[in-house]
Amino acid sequence: MVYVALIMTLMMLALIIAVVMNNNKKIHQDVSGRLSNDKKLEQQVVNLIRSGQDQEIIVRFVRDETGLNQPEAQKYIRRLQTERGL
Repeated sequence: MVYVALIMTLMMLALIIAVVMNNNKKIHQDVSGRLSNDKKLEQQVVNLIRSGQDQEIIVRFVRDETGLNQPEAQKYIRRLQTERGL
């Protein structure tokens, strides 16, 4: 009987983890989609890059504006640099 309760608890925990991970993926996709359409943010980041701002400041700006984590913000900045030839 104890094993059945343990198995049921583990199954519920696995289900909860799956739901949370799926929601996190949707949130990330929403942010990525918004970034590709946010020309104002893109121009602000390009201006910061062109003005010679420190990379850490640019990353912090992107993180504050978008909610991205540091690696995602750096990836976004590198993509802009590549696309714009900066």
